[in-house]
Amino acid sequence: MTKSLKLALIYCFLIAFFAATPAYAVFVTPTIVTLDGNETTARITLNNRSPFTKVITLGWERRVLDDSGKVVLLEEGTTHPRYNPADPYIQYSPRRVILKPQQRQVIRLIVRKPQDLPEGEYRSHFLIQEENLIDQELAQKTNKGVSGQVVVNIGKSIPVLLRHGQTAAEASFNSASFGTDEKGRKVLNYSVSFNGTRSIYAYVRLRCQIDGEIKDFPVAPLRLYKERTLFEGRGIIKDDVPFDRCQSPIADIVVRDDKLLGGKTLDSHTF
Repeated sequence: MTKSLKLALIYCFLIAFFAATPAYAVFVTPTIVTLDGNETTARITLNNRSPFTKVITLGWERRVLDDSGKVVLLEEGTTHPRYNPADPYIQYSPRRVILKPQQRQVIRLIVRKPQDLPEGEYRSHFLIQEENLIDQELAQKTNKGVSGQVVVNIGKSIPVLLRHGQTAAEASFNSASFGTDEKGRKVLNYSVSFNGTRSIYAYVRLRCQIDGEIKDFPVAPLRLYKERTLFEGRGIIKDDVPFDRCQSPIADIVVRDDKLLGGKTLDSHTF
């Protein structure tokens, strides 16, 4: 095996290794940012727990759910009738950072709301693009067309919710039923109407009376964005749920990750 071929194989290994190793990704906290009422600042922490130096670039993207529930990125200049972006009213710094191994960086968000801003919720996703630095000398030996840094880009984004004035979360079951999927697993099918002005991260919970004791089992996550009014799906009931002994089952819509409504049950369905 020639030296150049060995270098090429090593380079390909590095590319595959970085791209397929989530353990080396930069950790981001929190995973959801909410700015309610008079809150004007928030912090996002980037934590490089890997042994590699990372270059991080930061920005915004506008994500909405279409009628099928698929995430769609709005291009610049396009709008959605039930969606308002938050990024015009939020500044942040820094915009680009280099994180050495085991280093942290705090990104500060600062709200700048105009006095005539209409009441409601504004939402944008904070985009974090992570680059793994790869040895430049090695890259140049294996690819003559390469110049400058060679990187593997890994992108992630977290929702930033800016709420101004009064907002409401209104979700209710249209239907809920038990069934089986194509693999024979027990599932809970659900249809949920959402008419709120406050987007909610929630989950469908199954409550059962088992041997005289009420027990809770999370079944499916719900991302209730206010641009959609109908959410349909199904959640798998895990094998460790003693469904054959489940008496008087009830399905709940439970709010999570919300400072005001976290843990609140929005609606229940009795079977």
